[in-house]
Amino acid sequence: MQTSRGLVEVPPAQASIYAVARMQAEAGIRVARRLDPNWRPPTSLTSTIEGEIAHQRAVLRQAEQFVLSRRRGIGDNGGPPLEPDIPPRSLGELVAPEGRIIGIRAKGAQDRIRTISPEEMERIVLSLTYHGRPLKLHDRYQGVWYEGVDRCVVGIRFSESFGLTLDVRDPGGDRRFKELKLHMKGQ
Repeated sequence: MQTSRGLVEVPPAQASIYAVARMQAEAGIRVARRLDPNWRPPTSLTSTIEGEIAHQRAVLRQAEQFVLSRRRGIGDNGGPPLEPDIPPRSLGELVAPEGRIIGIRAKGAQDRIRTISPEEMERIVLSLTYHGRPLKLHDRYQGVWYEGVDRCVVGIRFSESFGLTLDVRDPGGDRRFKELKLHMKGQ
């Protein structure tokens, strides 16, 4: 993985955590820049993956604080806005918004493996990580597990061959998504 000090080899689980942190930070930056196109996140020189993850989380916190400071007004209680930028969604709403599973099945791939756009991947990951909660499952999974708003369990991992990948471990109440895998196009 590329850091400010050069290439660093990282375990897949940490690469997954970094990918999520970076995606969240970039989303925060976009929201802050909609309010002020000149807003800049803090800079950092880091040489370890832990430092890079901490920096991405700091960028997200700074962006959230900036947005919150701009949204406060007379009578504001300082709580979250009524219409969050990332609304809570069930697994079904995320991966089959119109009843059909998103993405395409690559030639030769199983029906449960789909390739999706980077925008679709970001939408799903941000919703899962913003509204869900990370789980500490004691298994050999080389990523991070999240429980969604509908109690689904989805893993986010980094694959050498396919980049960021989502694995549905438990689809919650909807069995259509059992063992579904989503890869990002262009990796």
